[in-house]
Amino acid sequence: MRHIVDNIPATILSTEKKKQLLAALLTNEPKYSVRLNTDKFNHALNLKPVEWCKNAFYLDEKPRFSMDPLWHAGAYYVQEAGSMFLDSVIQALPFERLPETVLDMCAAPGGKTLLMAGALPASCVTVANEILPQRFKSLHENVIKWGNCNIITTNNSPGDFERLESYFDLVLVDAPCSGEGLLRRHDEALNQWSPKLIDECSFRQKQILESSLECLKPGGFLIYSTCTYNTTENEENIKWLIEEKNCLPVKLLLEPAPEITVTETCGNKAYRFFPGITSSEGFFISVVQKQNNHRDNHWPSKQINVKRVGNPAKNIIVFTAKCIVAEEKNGLKFYTENVLENLRHISGHLKVMDAGRDFGAIKNSKFIPSETLGYGTCLNINEAFIEHVNYDEAIAFLCRADLKLQTKKRGYHFVSFENVCLGLVNLLENRVNNYYPNHWRILNADKTQAFTLKNFILQ
Repeated sequence: MRHIVDNIPATILSTEKKKQLLAALLTNEPKYSVRLNTDKFNHALNLKPVEWCKNAFYLDEKPRFSMDPLWHAGAYYVQEAGSMFLDSVIQALPFERLPETVLDMCAAPGGKTLLMAGALPASCVTVANEILPQRFKSLHENVIKWGNCNIITTNNSPGDFERLESYFDLVLVDAPCSGEGLLRRHDEALNQWSPKLIDECSFRQKQILESSLECLKPGGFLIYSTCTYNTTENEENIKWLIEEKNCLPVKLLLEPAPEITVTETCGNKAYRFFPGITSSEGFFISVVQKQNNHRDNHWPSKQINVKRVGNPAKNIIVFTAKCIVAEEKNGLKFYTENVLENLRHISGHLKVMDAGRDFGAIKNSKFIPSETLGYGTCLNINEAFIEHVNYDEAIAFLCRADLKLQTKKRGYHFVSFENVCLGLVNLLENRVNNYYPNHWRILNADKTQAFTLKNFILQ
């Protein structure tokens, strides 16, 4: 581990700060932080805030998050504090006009996707891409539970996006890297480290960046980040973008906290986070701008075939955004109008995994809601169809254990904990049918590790 720290240039970290970093890597426990989904859980908490990100807080110790119903419901996301600096970067971007469509090129497990979607205008559509199918599963689950209905998920190689020439206003590349910044979290990061790995990562990063520039609009912004320390994968890639790919430096009106290390390459600033110096694992982030050639890059309108139907559940669900319900072969889905407009363009070029959200189905003239319907934040659910549960009942629901509720209600209802939807049940005469997805259930519940973020709400 020492040789990795020693490899950081003295122009970035002094000898004294390298000692701080090494001591933290060898002796300190990582600091955990969470970011709230204010569309679901908008509370002030009795916790230390993360200075550079709205609605984000540090925890004093690591709890078992899987024992918190609010975590399962997408009320908050567990994320490195350094990664959350993306919020400050996005707020400081000098857009000439509001962005309409953005891309997270390497999105899994989805933390930066969700942050970016929340930091941008509500009308903006975010495309979250992941090339690896096994990593895509976590991305898709997090997107569904978070509930933002303006996110499209795709499963493509970066090169596929070159077919969408000059399409996105903003592209985020949180690049696969050598992982030096995660040494405390993952032993494999240390075991697999080598100079050869750094060179291989740098080569792959340049390929991803080239594809990202192709699909970025002239004048659009490219945010580049890694969780590694070396300059080969960081500053040298920024230099390559500016000197060889004709990108422009971007001046961000930021006043970073003094513990954040700022470097400069070709007139372009980058921001670094080091354990022991900041309360975060390792992180690097910088922004460049694609040259504006002043050409008209308007994409012409294109129709997409969807069979629109009326809302069959008006007594249960009301949309709070402009949405349409569509009949598809596997049932009903709903789309925001902004997602549908973008889908017209990208569906012919990319492998779209999920754009609209599952709405339900009509069986024997009755509406059967989708098991994931209640997560959407662009929906308003009739209170008469909500079953509020306590902590023990919520855990039982999430385990798919026997659930006994003191209610005389019948039919499909949404289970809610602290006014945040957990999922769907069907209340019958003598039992409760639990529709929480089986592959999401809690496998080993341990009440001795009971935890919920609601206990930190300021009264």
